[in-house]
Amino acid sequence: MNRPIAILICALSLGGCATERAYVGPDRPLAALAVIEGAPQLTTGVPIKAVIRKIDDQVLRFGYSRVLVLPGRHAVLVDCVMANHAAVRFPMTMETIAGRRYVLRAQSAAGNRSCADVTVDAL
Repeated sequence: MNRPIAILICALSLGGCATERAYVGPDRPLAALAVIEGAPQLTTGVPIKAVIRKIDDQVLRFGYSRVLVLPGRHAVLVDCVMANHAAVRFPMTMETIAGRRYVLRAQSAAGNRSCADVTVDAL
């Protein structure tokens, strides 16, 4: 594996582990909130990641991969980031339920040269 790709894999797996709160008001128990997170992964050896950029009107700070939100409908802006390729931006609308976790997964296009889509796994 060449050095730039190895460095990117490390950055994708280690970076962005912090959780940001994307609601106004007092702290709430985790059971009363939904969690939206971007998941790094390898697609046929190519690192790819769904990076959350914005939830509703709140722009996320760099390094935050998980977001706590109130249950309900949310506008989510996600960048699909792939090694050695430009990021592709995907606007999404999600309906969340308290106590659930929603994992955003970037999908590679044929040939692993760009991002094709971002899907949501509700856990």
